[in-house]
Amino acid sequence: MVALEELQRSKAQTEENEELRKAHDKRRERLYLIQTNFKTIRDQMKEMEKSHGLSGGRRQRPEPWQLRQENSDAVWNELAYLKNLNRKLITENQL
Repeated sequence: MVALEELQRSKAQTEENEELRKAHDKRRERLYLIQTNFKTIRDQMKEMEKSHGLSGGRRQRPEPWQLRQENSDAVWNELAYLKNLNRKLITENQL
């Protein structure tokens, strides 16, 4: 009697695991599809920017001598540029 109950619980647990696995596989496939679409669109946007002569970022960065003063606009702009670049690289590495 006890063995029969354990067998039934085991069977129910196996079925539940199978359902969870199927749901997980569907979500994983959807994630892969979304990632692929995102990369395709990102590449298309980069190509479009290049074809229209738009650069994704700043054109000129400050010279080292311009960064010697701590509280200058050049220092803060460079800091903002590097923070944005770091954020973009982290985002790209996660994909």
